[in-house]
Amino acid sequence: MSSSSFLFLIQICVIMLCSCSMEARRSHNIILGSTLSSFGPQTSWLSPSGDFAFGFHPVVDNRRFLLAIWFDKTDPKTVVWSAEAERSVTGEATLELKTDGRLVLTDAQNRVLWNTTGVSDDVSHAAMLDDGNFVLAGPDGSLRWQSFEHPTDTLLPGQSLLPGNKLQSMDTGKSDKRFELLLDINGSNLSLYAITLQSDTSYGFYWSVNTSNATQLCFQQSGLRLVQMNESVINITSPSTETETDKVYQRATLGDDGVFRHYVHPKNKATMGWKTVAFVPEEICQSVFTYGSGICGFNSYCKRDNENVECKCPPQFSYFDHNRTFGGCKQDFSSQSCNVDESSMFELQAMVNVDWPLSAYDHFQPMKEEDCKEVCLIDCLCAAVIFWNSTGDCWKKRHPMSNGRSGGFVDRTAYIKIPKGEEEGEGEGEGGSSLAVVATSWGYVMPQIVVPNAKK
Repeated sequence: MSSSSFLFLIQICVIMLCSCSMEARRSHNIILGSTLSSFGPQTSWLSPSGDFAFGFHPVVDNRRFLLAIWFDKTDPKTVVWSAEAERSVTGEATLELKTDGRLVLTDAQNRVLWNTTGVSDDVSHAAMLDDGNFVLAGPDGSLRWQSFEHPTDTLLPGQSLLPGNKLQSMDTGKSDKRFELLLDINGSNLSLYAITLQSDTSYGFYWSVNTSNATQLCFQQSGLRLVQMNESVINITSPSTETETDKVYQRATLGDDGVFRHYVHPKNKATMGWKTVAFVPEEICQSVFTYGSGICGFNSYCKRDNENVECKCPPQFSYFDHNRTFGGCKQDFSSQSCNVDESSMFELQAMVNVDWPLSAYDHFQPMKEEDCKEVCLIDCLCAAVIFWNSTGDCWKKRHPMSNGRSGGFVDRTAYIKIPKGEEEGEGEGEGGSSLAVVATSWGYVMPQIVVPNAKK
């Protein structure tokens, strides 16, 4: 038997450990020729329990739609899978279960936007299962295609991530993806990467767990576990009394801020909202990238509050897009002129424990703090200066500033140059939300958070 065949058999056996109960696989069969329409009388197919729906999920004022699977009893309804159809479609669209067994999504002009390729022609029906898996099945009930094998940003209990597969963060209704969780093809590492939007290329990991030939990342009620070929287990998240119960919905989602979170939501309490019970990495704001803006957009800085990550603007800066605070900040005043001496018209506003580590164009050491501030005020190119009191290091920064971060680990003071007499800008204290996309290139330097023997 070849090594690849042996690995396949091992994976099949181990996947059984992550499978759901037969109760969760109850279904209402969807017959060949059935259709859904984004503006039709039927826009989705429900699972028998009504917990999950598959179909057209409205986004952006009900004019754009995702072909998606979602929790149908939460408020708001929570998407857990979507088809790779430019993430969303505008206007009227149709989904049909063809007589040849393929699911085909078309727009109003009958152009094919997405379909289930590689499906055999003996599909007899489809079904939305109670575990959140949408399947195409043969006459004997065996699966020909399933959404569980094509995850987007979320795993559900009973679902596995196999070697070579990945989750990618998504901004609902858009094609933006900034981060991915990958179990490499050899099963030797489970890693979180930053990726570029333009080429979908990864630039190195910012969190990783070393494994010994892992066969899958398995999500069960007890949490997320890496199952290895020798059947040993690495716990990525620890069991909790909040998760080991049938009274909650659960999901594990890679957020658009690069954090992978395990969530729970009480059943029959639609408005309670999702609660985070575990997440990795714990210090994403400490990641630094060679290229691009960093975790947040240019001129903004990353701040973590418990498990939440925010992007904030410095004084007298505001977001390019107030609805997408991850996308960077713009200066709300005219820069200091280099044609005349305007140094007396500007001042420096202190920001404790804030730094933009890769935007320096000049460095002095040792230097007194007041001298450090002065060299920035008299330099028309200087947008900010960073002072490290314990060493006397002084760095002058230019626009755009990248890899901004805030927290006790920084131990430096940033002085932002602003016009005298200006009122404090909104970015100083307010602004900032969960992250999403930054249209830039990325490259990773440090730190690399490696967990060689995590909770075995």
